Amino acid sequence: MSLLTKITKFFHNEHASVAVIFAFSLPAMAMVAGLATDYVAMTNQQSKLQSIADAAAVAAAKEYSLANSDAALIIEVAKRFANQRQTGGTSAPLEVTVSVDDKKAAISVTLIKKWRPFFLHYLTDGVTPIAARATARVVGSEKICVLGLDKTAPATISLTQKAQLQATNCGVYSNSSDTGGVSATKLSMLQTQLTCSVGGVNGTSDHFTPQPITDCPVIADPLVDRSPPNVGHCDFNDTKIEDSIVTLSPGVYCGGLAVRNRSQVTFAPGIYIIKDGEFRIDSNASVKGEYVGFYFTGKDSTLRLASNASASLSAPKTGAMAGLLMFEDRAAPPCRYTRSRATMQGYCSERYICQMEF
Repeated sequence: MSLLTKITKFFHNEHASVAVIFAFSLPAMAMVAGLATDYVAMTNQQSKLQSIADAAAVAAAKEYSLANSDAALIIEVAKRFANQRQTGGTSAPLEVTVSVDDKKAAISVTLIKKWRPFFLHYLTDGVTPIAARATARVVGSEKICVLGLDKTAPATISLTQKAQLQATNCGVYSNSSDTGGVSATKLSMLQTQLTCSVGGVNGTSDHFTPQPITDCPVIADPLVDRSPPNVGHCDFNDTKIEDSIVTLSPGVYCGGLAVRNRSQVTFAPGIYIIKDGEFRIDSNASVKGEYVGFYFTGKDSTLRLASNASASLSAPKTGAMAGLLMFEDRAAPPCRYTRSRATMQGYCSERYICQMEF
C-alpha cells in the first residue's frame, strides 16, 4: 500500500477522527470549566466581602453614637471588625478604608481583597482585586454617655445620697420598662443633655435637669459587635502590691490584682486581663496609666474601689479595647461577688454591693 493510500485511509477512518477531535477540544473544555470555576469563586467572595462591609459599617455607626467616640476610634473599630470577620482561608488582611462624615452622621467602609484566579485574569484585569463598599447613617443627634441595658431592673440608672451625674453634652438612657427605670433621690442630681427611660422615673422634678422623657424606645447595645481581647495563659498570679511604688506590665493577672495601703501603681500601656479575682484599690492607694484597658473574666473577677482610693486612667486608642477602659466578660452574672460576700459577712445588701461593683 502506498503512502498516499495510507494517509487517505487514516483521514477517512471514523474512529481516528473522534480521537483527534477530542484531543484538540480538550484544552478548550478545560478553559471553559476553569473560567466557570473562577466566576463562581469570584461571585462568592464578592458576596462575602459585601456582607463584611455592610456589617463593619453598621458596627462603626453604633460606635459613632457613643459620647467618647471620634473619627480615629471609629476607623480603628471598623478596620478591626472587618479583618476579624473576613473568610476564605487567608490570613492576609483586607485593605480597609473608612471615612466619617460628621455633617451627615455617616460612616462609609470600603474593602479591597486581592486574589489570583486561575483563568479569568487572562481575559481581563477587572476581576482582581475584589472590592465592596457600604455606608451606614446614624439616626438621632444625641450622643450616649450612659445606657442601662437591663430591660426589667427596678433602676438601671440610680443616684442617691447627694450623688451627682453631669452629662450636659450627651444623653442618659434606661432600657428598663420598670416604673423606676431611672431613679434620683435624697438630694442627688442628674444633669444631662437628654434623659430617656423606656419605663418610668423615680424622683421629684428638682432632681433632674432637664426633666426625663418616658416611654422611650429601647436602644440596642452599641458595643454588641465588639469582640473581647484574647485571654491567654497566666502571666502573674495573686498579685498584691504592698506599700510600694511600682510600674506594672500588661498581661493576664490570674487570681486578681490588689493595690494596698499607700501603694502607687503606674500601668504601662496595654491590656490587663483580670482573671478569677478582683481588681482592688484600697484606701489611700493610687493607680494611674495612659492607654490602658482592663478586661474582667472568670469567677469573682470584679472591680472594687475603696474610699479615698485614687485612679487616673485613660483607654487605649487602638486594638481590641480601643476607647474602652473596662470591659467585663458578657457571660458574667451580675452581682456575683456581692452574693458571696453577703453570704460570708451577712450584712451587705445586694443593691449596695451591685452599685459598688459597677
